[in-house]
Amino acid sequence: MAEKKIAFSVLIIGLDGSGKTTMIRQHANLKSEVFPTAGFEIQYLNCSGINAPVLVYDCSGIGRARDNWRTFYDACDGIIFVIDSTDTQRLSVLKKVIKDLLTDRSIKDKKPILFAFNKQDEEDIMEKEDFVQELEINNFKRTQKNPISTKGITGKTGDGVLDCFQWIRDNKGSKHS
Repeated sequence: MAEKKIAFSVLIIGLDGSGKTTMIRQHANLKSEVFPTAGFEIQYLNCSGINAPVLVYDCSGIGRARDNWRTFYDACDGIIFVIDSTDTQRLSVLKKVIKDLLTDRSIKDKKPILFAFNKQDEEDIMEKEDFVQELEINNFKRTQKNPISTKGITGKTGDGVLDCFQWIRDNKGSKHS
């Protein structure tokens, strides 16, 4: 059987409840009810302006399931880390998870990473800039060679989601100085 031609592959990770699966399903126009991901799901997404499907690894963000993310680090061309902009209660957990990700040998200086601040349509959110400061993302941007960026999105409407995939496409295989 012939292998399906893809444009690139993306690992989508983040804490549980951040909206990873909702973002993917909205972009794919899948309207069924979303349940917490158990383990991982693989999807092929068609994205405007990208000439072949994007292979997406959607991984669970529940506690111990995060250890499985490493399985996909070498297989993906880039990472979209989805953050629930309303979840300020787990900032310390989020900070540790991000630090572990950005200091992992398979990621550091190698893979483009976009932090997608989801649920921008909600009223009670922490501003993206405040999250960036609290999570020390700019420190990593200054000290790592891999491209790192941030984007505000609304996964349930799809607002900003295509931009995330296009940014990965434009930055895969590149390094900044």
